[in-house]
Amino acid sequence: MNELAHARAQLVRVEIPAGLPIPKTGSGLAVRGDSQSDAFAGKVLGVLPLADPRLQTRGVLLELRGEAARLPIGEMLSAEVPTGDASIITGVILPRSALLRRNARVWAYVQTGPTLFVRREVRDYHPVLDGWFVAEGFAPGDHVVTAAAAALLGIESPVSTDQH
Repeated sequence: MNELAHARAQLVRVEIPAGLPIPKTGSGLAVRGDSQSDAFAGKVLGVLPLADPRLQTRGVLLELRGEAARLPIGEMLSAEVPTGDASIITGVILPRSALLRRNARVWAYVQTGPTLFVRREVRDYHPVLDGWFVAEGFAPGDHVVTAAAAALLGIESPVSTDQH
């Protein structure tokens, strides 16, 4: 606590995307500052008990010391979480403005023709800064609807106005 009080240490919450293993207590993670050249190593103190309410991800508490303890407070930074898996995952990032919730599922519309839109379920997503990363169901070049997606859902499934 003394190190924290004198700004010689800093605690950082690192969100771990679904599907990735949680780093072990005592393991190291790298946090990036404002530029790619600002990389700071920290030590995992443990798993946090609550999920982030916005991202719905699990988090770990990371301790930074020395120069690393001077990162901006409240700013979203990126962290490198080792997975132990050297394979490369390909996919696309769906912007948050394209995501719709219905019947406890998440959907996005893809334009397949001048006036044709297809609703696709978003599965196995990983929240990232710009939206949700998905490896399946969507492909580079898909025309994902980001404006008026809710209007399309309303046209597809209008709300009944009958009152019995």
